[in-house]
Amino acid sequence: MRVLDPLRALLTLVVAYVAVSTLGFGIYLGVAAVMGQSPWDEVAVRDNIAYQRVAVILPILNLAVWTCAARWYFSGRRLRYPAWPLGLAWLIVALLLDYLAFVVPTHPLSLDHTSFYLEQGPWIYLTYLAVAVSAFLGRWWVTAGARHRVDAVPDQ
Repeated sequence: MRVLDPLRALLTLVVAYVAVSTLGFGIYLGVAAVMGQSPWDEVAVRDNIAYQRVAVILPILNLAVWTCAARWYFSGRRLRYPAWPLGLAWLIVALLLDYLAFVVPTHPLSLDHTSFYLEQGPWIYLTYLAVAVSAFLGRWWVTAGARHRVDAVPDQ
């Protein structure tokens, strides 16, 4: 018995990951501009005031985007799949992608292990929790909508 539609899970992961990364970075650039701070200054995460302002909303942004992706994943006949495999798969892949995109390479947005995993706390951990929980919320959203549509049909 399959517990996951792998192609749809991968597609929704890519869409959500790109969307939330683009939105988060765009919000950071906007906040940095408003504060008169260069987003390209190489300062520690703990000293980057613009990032500190944005970091607090990133878990909420991730929860919203990933929940919409989960709703899309579970739409149609995919309600037969449980939420936990999707949440676990998304969490594992998001952890790996973040590591490969922001810790391993050297570029203006990269961070070392300490900066990424410790100085971004607790926000980075709340963000990962949002990724995992969003699968349950998205599935609930679809089932609640389906139940509402069935309840709205008048008896004949």
